[in-house]
Amino acid sequence: MAVSEKFKNEAILVSRILIISLFVMFRWKKMIGFSGAVGYTTSVGTPIPEFSALIAVFMELFVAIAVRVDTRALALLVMVYTNRRKG
Repeated sequence: MAVSEKFKNEAILVSRILIISLFVMFRWKKMIGFSGAVGYTTSVGTPIPEFSALIAVFMELFVAIAVRVDTRALALLVMVYTNRRKG
């Protein structure tokens, strides 16, 4: 077994933990300063800013949990969420 194959699973685990920690950090900031998140969504003209901020917090929590499940489907979901068009 090559050295790169030996540490492949460990490298994947470490990278997933780092990605999860990023999502949790940003979600935590939005939960603590929820009024700031609502203020931002209001400033960019998002309809129903409170609901939009709540969806953003939920998506980041869901993504942090779902990273463990299926990264391809998750990447598609995040792509759709972040690339939605303005009306």
